[in-house]
Amino acid sequence: MQNKILKITILIGLLLLQNTALAQVIKAQADAKINAKISNSGLNRISNPPYQIIQVTGDDTKYRLKSDNDGANIYLMPMMKTGEYIELILKNNIGQSHHLNLEVAHIKGQSLTIDSKSSNPSTATDELAQMLASMKENLAGKYHVKHITKEFIPFEKLQVVQTHLYKWKDIVGGVFEISNKTKASLPLNIELLQKRFINVVAYWAEQSYLNPNEKTRIFIIQRNRRS
Repeated sequence: MQNKILKITILIGLLLLQNTALAQVIKAQADAKINAKISNSGLNRISNPPYQIIQVTGDDTKYRLKSDNDGANIYLMPMMKTGEYIELILKNNIGQSHHLNLEVAHIKGQSLTIDSKSSNPSTATDELAQMLASMKENLAGKYHVKHITKEFIPFEKLQVVQTHLYKWKDIVGGVFEISNKTKASLPLNIELLQKRFINVVAYWAEQSYLNPNEKTRIFIIQRNRRS
């Protein structure tokens, strides 16, 4: 019995080590080119914490792509042969772009974590991330916060109401409540919604899909441009 327990413990340990070896943390500044290997047959996960991946640009005939509702992760399955390459441009919700050059290899599924927070000490970028964090946690902190109720023209059958206005120096943040009052499930295309506003520098959505009578929040940050 003890031998069986020992064998099971060793097996679990090997599996944990194997999974750990598949994870890659890549420190990269915005707009820097990232070279990495991905699996030709396994599912590959890519993330950019604490930011949300809001856009993926590439030749979609070379891969299949899925993503989490909150944009925390994307999942990539190559449709290319071993030794070939896939080029992607990822854009996150604070305006950073990452250029990926991915070599398809005969390896197990990979987990790529792009760390652009610690390697990009831009004060402007940090301010956007801090305001987003405060809005998500409903905290005032150093910001001037105004509670409002401002209804906007419905967006693709979804009701849009602004509930908070954040201000700090030359950036302004809006918290919006999005409601689905219909009897059908509806997608929330924040990429299109944010185009209603000018000088948008960052945005984030809690969900990308709303069931009937469901609500969610989105956050949009604009920068006042000096004339």
